[in-house]
Amino acid sequence: MGILCGCGVTATSNASPVNYLINGIAHSGTLTVDLSVCPSCHQRNDFVKVLYADNVNADFDFSFTSQSVNLPSCEFLGEGNFATLNSIVKGNAVGTIINGAATVNVFAESEPDIVVFPTNQFFFGIDLEDENGNKFIQDSPIQRDSGEFDFCAFV
Repeated sequence: MGILCGCGVTATSNASPVNYLINGIAHSGTLTVDLSVCPSCHQRNDFVKVLYADNVNADFDFSFTSQSVNLPSCEFLGEGNFATLNSIVKGNAVGTIINGAATVNVFAESEPDIVVFPTNQFFFGIDLEDENGNKFIQDSPIQRDSGEFDFCAFV
């Protein structure tokens, strides 16, 4: 059945071009993310997959596959307000510069916007650091192409 958690997020996204910082230097490329953290508010079969392709230098390309996903911390600020999820993910990055054991911080934010969208929208962000200290940091969260962001009734 899995461990109960207060919130969950599943999403797929393909963002291009999007600006990122890699080791503090601005880059632009395509980010593809597939993630599932506490789907249906139960921790089971959680995963995070990231693929980055740099627009200028392929040495900065990398893929990341999770091996473990921590139970997320959740904060719900009331009806009509923001809600957030944070989770630490461990796994492996494969690339020329960003390579080896890596830690990813996954951040998801639900933002109701009844003017533009009829339902709650959510955005997510990832910050990655490999075992050599190389860092990949998003400048801004990415809106999901598909998926959901759930806060559970038992919280």
